[in-house]
Amino acid sequence: MRGTPGWTVWQVNYFDRIVPDEHRLNNARRYIENNPARWAEDVNNPANIKPADMRQP
Repeated sequence: MRGTPGWTVWQVNYFDRIVPDEHRLNNARRYIENNPARWAEDVNNPANIKPADMRQP
């Protein structure tokens, strides 16, 4: 599949969810639409890591 013989196609530790109602579906849609806009403030964004944050404990 996809030209990757012998490679796992499914993402490890990934779980599908059934969205039970319209309200939760709309919440998921908002999250998907708005989450990329928050990347600039995300602590996991490499641009936000300061040299002091990279020190070993």
